[in-house]
Amino acid sequence: MLASCSSGSIENEKQRPFVFNQLVLQQNSKDGKPVWQLKSPSSKYRIEDQLTVIKDPVGTFFKDGQATHRLVAPEALVILDGKQIELIKGVTMTALDDSGHVLKSQKATWRPEDELLFLEGNPVARNNNQQINADSSTYSAADNTLTLSGNVVLQSWQNGINTRSDPETTIYSPFVQWNTESGDLIAKGPLSGYQKAEGGRIRILTAPSANGNSKQEWLDFNKPVRIQESQDNIDIRGGPIRWWYNIGRLSSSQPVSGTFKDLFASGNGLDISTDKKSIMIKNNCELIQPAEKLTANSCFWNWETGRVNAKGSVVVTREELNQRTTAEILNGQATKDGRVVFASPDSQVKTQLQLKNQNQDSGPTNSKAPPVQF
Repeated sequence: MLASCSSGSIENEKQRPFVFNQLVLQQNSKDGKPVWQLKSPSSKYRIEDQLTVIKDPVGTFFKDGQATHRLVAPEALVILDGKQIELIKGVTMTALDDSGHVLKSQKATWRPEDELLFLEGNPVARNNNQQINADSSTYSAADNTLTLSGNVVLQSWQNGINTRSDPETTIYSPFVQWNTESGDLIAKGPLSGYQKAEGGRIRILTAPSANGNSKQEWLDFNKPVRIQESQDNIDIRGGPIRWWYNIGRLSSSQPVSGTFKDLFASGNGLDISTDKKSIMIKNNCELIQPAEKLTANSCFWNWETGRVNAKGSVVVTREELNQRTTAEILNGQATKDGRVVFASPDSQVKTQLQLKNQNQDSGPTNSKAPPVQF
């Protein structure tokens, strides 16, 4: 009986965990500066499992000895004496600067030796104006890089994140890599995105890939890029095209072409402004519509008012009477079917017409009528 009681006490003693009121785990670099730190007000250590259960852990990441991110969770498991740390029941990592960067997930696994944090369960990354969701993500503390994969959705609000309202811009990608320190972002495709426009219009953009910067709030979509808006039958192709998603602007310095209902346009350089409700072809503008063609240095169209403006060496040719009109500036108005009717401003305009001679077959003495100029 004594032997039996003694054996039971020893067994129970082995199974009893060590309880600590305060716990601090820290890893330093070779020069003695902290790399990461984990603190907890309460923990239990099971020596036989090499497992520590931590309550209310607070983790800190450092760069060059300065704290950069803070990590909190309701509970954590320190496995194999610190080789792996699992944070559970809801994880939040916050940047300790004014960037507004926040990472959230249901669970996170920290591998100290590799300085890698694996986020699982609805991982979300956000700053002041953008939010990225994905199936899974990995954060590298060594180079401040967040990698997101599987059904990546990037959303942007112009006036700050507001989950009660739809974002102005939404982009879908299978893979995104984001440097939270510099803001540099790479998105692999195929990419698709849409932008809200006035009057309930939706502007759709597709591209094979993109790169950008979240701090400067732009994305460069690599060619071939396609922009479509079904309500007005807008179809624009070109690239690369830069999307300033904070102000709803698209711009490019490369060749571009597109259609608006019955109107075809092409040129070099593009600027689409949601705020100004305008499209501008910057150089070598060419507008083609049934029986009529216009060339100019630049063209401007306001889709709210329908106003069209062509500037610089403007030439309009029409099939009827071989009409040719030249001017430095021509103004026009877009009709509902997409055609543009041009009228000159108060500046010099030259028009040439080829009139048919009614008696041109009556005899050899009647020569061909010369063009009539105005």
